Amino acid sequence: MGVTDLDPAPASRDLKRERLALALRFSGDGPELRGALTDLVQRALGVAWREALAPTFPGTSVPTGPSGRTPTGSPDGPPAEPSASPSTEAPAGALTVPEAAPGDGTGAPLPPGPDGLALAVVGSVARRETGPASDLDLVLVHDGRSHDADTVSALADRLWYPLWDAGLRLDHAVRTVNQCREVSAADLSAAIGMLDLRPLAGDAGLVVRVRAALLSDWRSGIRRRLPALLDSLTER
Repeated sequence: MGVTDLDPAPASRDLKRERLALALRFSGDGPELRGALTDLVQRALGVAWREALAPTFPGTSVPTGPSGRTPTGSPDGPPAEPSASPSTEAPAGALTVPEAAPGDGTGAPLPPGPDGLALAVVGSVARRETGPASDLDLVLVHDGRSHDADTVSALADRLWYPLWDAGLRLDHAVRTVNQCREVSAADLSAAIGMLDLRPLAGDAGLVVRVRAALLSDWRSGIRRRLPALLDSLTER
């Protein structure tokens, strides 16, 4: 059974159910299913991002169609893409999954946001290996200058609490560029995980700068960290 034609942007409160529904309706498994689940999660998080921004940054509120969700192909929503068809023709009501996921390097636009603030992802979503029950590993990145601490903290609360209320397993952090580097320098597993850092919404350039700094730190410190890295591989 293929994957076509369901509302493309589930709210975060629906994400747990929608992931399971997609896994049950999808024919086969492997990279195609994981990529489809990743797209689904990204669209839902894009909606959550806009909803969280709206009270403080109303220009980024969620555009909605008749169903009350973000319409496919709207200027502020995900563009309409050819639907993936990994096997046979799908029945009405199956899920539509675009081939180009926001922020995955294919050129699809990210949900917008103010300069100096971005939602980034690591873990399975960043690697496009999302499963039906995967944790969400999210980082709210800010530049430490453009927005005061109360604004950043309030935005984080508006992002994380709806995800928790929806019963989703969430690993979250709020960090500046320097804090990302400090955490990676102090913790080998965090450093490895942060190498997958990818922008999901907002100021993508900020996330690109963070990732470039982390890659530079990793390369310059690889000889020093090699024994610990080899030990971690042995333990696995």
